[in-house]
Amino acid sequence: MSGAELNFVRKGSGPPLLLLHGLGGSIVVWKPVLGLLAAERDVIAVDLPGFGSSPMAGGAAGERPAAMAATLAELCASLGAPRPHVAGNSLGAWVALEMAKAGAAASVAAISPAGMWRQALGPSRHTAHEVGNRLRPLVRALARTPRGRSLILRTTMARPDLMPSEDAVALVSSYLESPGYTAANDA
Repeated sequence: MSGAELNFVRKGSGPPLLLLHGLGGSIVVWKPVLGLLAAERDVIAVDLPGFGSSPMAGGAAGERPAAMAATLAELCASLGAPRPHVAGNSLGAWVALEMAKAGAAASVAAISPAGMWRQALGPSRHTAHEVGNRLRPLVRALARTPRGRSLILRTTMARPDLMPSEDAVALVSSYLESPGYTAANDA
């Protein structure tokens, strides 16, 4: 996969800062802070391969964090930001660390990085994803109310009730519909 195929938003000016979401996420998770960061940085928020509006990388190897890191490094180089500062959460933090390992990041802020456990976490994420897909109509309806957002997103963020309903629906939809979810989770 080419970095040019990735969906991204770019705002602001200053030192480049690449923002990477977690497993099942999309650019929407960065929406509340994008403007604040863009006041001081050239911010690039990207949908990882197989998530949000970015296509799959092509095969399970493309959804591995090191492969994602290489694709993101290519994107940043094509945007004139060959070695950005990188902030990532969960899977995005793991990808950020892989970028640093490859020399493609000036610095990394890794928020709760995935992949640091001693043994596999088991089927819990797959089960939650499968249940979420079975309950998709209910989940989308819940995402439209403050109380419903609190119920379905409380393990994801501190105050989901404050998230605009359209952003919550987009976030839940991204989680449920990401074609790269299973391959990235398995990796």
